Amino acid sequence: MSAEAYPHQPGYKTEQPETSREAAESLGDRARLIREQVLQVLTVFPDVTPDEAAQFLKLDKLAVRPRFSELAAQGKIEDSGARRKNASGKNAACWRLVRKLGQLTLL
Repeated sequence: MSAEAYPHQPGYKTEQPETSREAAESLGDRARLIREQVLQVLTVFPDVTPDEAAQFLKLDKLAVRPRFSELAAQGKIEDSGARRKNASGKNAACWRLVRKLGQLTLL
């Protein structure tokens, strides 16, 4: 793994360090690519759940969900406050790009 740490690289749990670390390290640049794809999805669909983004990208939701956590920790996305049911029937948070001061918002 590179010298960069979470949230710029996938994180891992310390309770199961060998398996969790191996899984995080195996992603390599794929995690960065998926984060970029998620940001693109949020540009087109500004209020989306991780599972919806995974479906749109045709990726496994288990590969996409952690990227939302990483992007939130980087301050690039935020919880929009909206909720929608996911496939399990449970409410899921919808996310949007963080609005920076000075950005023009068209209504």
